Amino acid sequence: GRTISFEQPQAEIDRSNQLHVLHCAAPRAWSYARIGLNGELLTHSSFMETKTRPHLVHWGGGEIAVHGGMVEAPAQSSGNKAPKLSARPPGPPTNDDR
Repeated sequence: GRTISFEQPQAEIDRSNQLHVLHCAAPRAWSYARIGLNGELLTHSSFMETKTRPHLVHWGGGEIAVHGGMVEAPAQSSGNKAPKLSARPPGPPTNDDR
């Protein structure tokens, strides 16, 4: 993703040899990714800088986690969604309203 050039990304490898990367994507916005052995993206989340700046920490047992900041919640989905095409009634429309 995007990164701000004056902030160095932080990268750590956990006990499962998964790569954890935390980088500044915008002012006060941080992006975290966990990448598997084959390069597949396993987890992605965004953090907002609050009173503390997010950073990677080592926990007991070789675990790595993001400490500080606040997880940015995904946008709430709209409750007013259009029905899917597959949800329409079967058969062609009829002209019974005449």
